[in-house]
Amino acid sequence: MDCGAVPDDEVAAHCCHCQDGRFVRVAVPLSHPAFGQSVPCPRCSGGQLLDAEVGEQALLQRLRIPKAFEGAWLGDLSPIQKQAVEGMCRSPFPGKPIMVLSGNVGTGKTHAACVALREFAVRHQRYGQFWPVVDLLARYHAANDPNRATESPSTIDAEIRRARLLVIDDFGRHKGTEYAEQQMYRIINQRWSERVPLIVTTNLAPEEFDDALASRLFGKESAVYHFSGGDRRQPVHKR
Repeated sequence: MDCGAVPDDEVAAHCCHCQDGRFVRVAVPLSHPAFGQSVPCPRCSGGQLLDAEVGEQALLQRLRIPKAFEGAWLGDLSPIQKQAVEGMCRSPFPGKPIMVLSGNVGTGKTHAACVALREFAVRHQRYGQFWPVVDLLARYHAANDPNRATESPSTIDAEIRRARLLVIDDFGRHKGTEYAEQQMYRIINQRWSERVPLIVTTNLAPEEFDDALASRLFGKESAVYHFSGGDRRQPVHKR
């Protein structure tokens, strides 16, 4: 990033937005819940800007939206799903940065999360990522295996931190090993403590979560939406 000319006795900052401080104050009205908070700099930490000229297909790939949900859009959603998406996408600094979409299998949680991720990226030109929890943990496991590692865990961490909005899909489908729980807590706690947007989809009830995770996912910084109904993915059998 070019910060322009600086005096000879000073060193130019890599990021002109935060002067390499990595955090900035949120520019919101006094009445906004985020007033006075410091957040990761959207230019260099946890908020990489998207190329304004990126095409639709390239955008979907960049966001890692699964092919099954590439056609998902706001008009598909039920009123409660649309309310959830709008709550997350209204600002690049949501008043409630943690959103949990809960409900039974096939009730539209992943569908709504993919719509939110795409809407967030388009509206705010902010990079995000979609990760099924089992795939994300498998990537960390591979990075820790000296026989098959092609990257380090810190490389994965840096990539995730560059995503302004992170979606962790299907929390609860992974094996509840100590390593898995530690990794998930670390990722979720980082988002929670730095007030960086996170969407978690799950079919678990709040009481099924570890206490420390539950306090972060279902606390006052979170917006929780429960989706009900039958499995929309089941075929309809005609008589």
